[in-house]
Amino acid sequence: MSDQVEVEIKILKDGDEIIGLWENRVLIKHSDGSAEFFILEIDDDGYPRLNNKTWKITKGDGEIHIAPKKAPNERSSKKKLPPKIITF
Repeated sequence: MSDQVEVEIKILKDGDEIIGLWENRVLIKHSDGSAEFFILEIDDDGYPRLNNKTWKITKGDGEIHIAPKKAPNERSSKKKLPPKIITF
């Protein structure tokens, strides 16, 4: 990537704040108190891209829930969902 390029990553919503930044990860605290890791990757042309997977951290009892993301207008179907994983 050229040194003459300015990169702007637009992932913050009103009330969000960056609370951590490591190599290729950004940790955002949302206004509702949850936090979310966004993962950055560099494409073949040297430009940053957001990975389509994020890790959201919310209140809970030590459980990890995995579910497919839905498109905004996608209706629920009878697809088999991934299992709920409990780690503690």
